[in-house]
Amino acid sequence: MRLEADEYVAKMQEAAGQVNYLKAKLVELKHGSRPQEIAKANADLSEVQAQFENARVRDRPNAGILAFNISPRCVKSVYARR
Repeated sequence: MRLEADEYVAKMQEAAGQVNYLKAKLVELKHGSRPQEIAKANADLSEVQAQFENARVRDRPNAGILAFNISPRCVKSVYARR
């Protein structure tokens, strides 16, 4: 199979791009992450943790009550008095 000139050039550019990406990745691995990248990763982690907690509370309405170690029987008695 013979590549046409345009296909050959495109494949060469793609390969060069991949080489450049891998070189940059190697530098990053050798030198570690920059403080800005670490801060961004920590912010992303905090956001995901908040989303998880919101989903947990939303999907388990009594989760907040259980977090304060209030027994379900106590909660029922409060609602029964209303």
